[in-house]
Amino acid sequence: MNAVMSENNETVSLEDALLMLSDGEKVHTFRSPGVGIILGADWDRAGLIQAMTDAKEILPTGETAQAIHHGLAIRDKTGLLFIETKRVPA
Repeated sequence: MNAVMSENNETVSLEDALLMLSDGEKVHTFRSPGVGIILGADWDRAGLIQAMTDAKEILPTGETAQAIHHGLAIRDKTGLLFIETKRVPA
């Protein structure tokens, strides 16, 4: 893997992930659809929680994403969605 995604194969439970989400009605996310490209967007909290619930797995991110407070990611039909957290996975 790389510094964006964790090198271990661990997952984060939905319950733990919900505790890690940043506070507020909107939660910042980003995708990296190509080399050197980052697209950010604020998600409605309820919609993001639904996307996390529907995801096959919730993943801890690597040091680069954690350094910018995006400690979780889910994989959906579009690819990886990095999710803003108030703390990173232990």
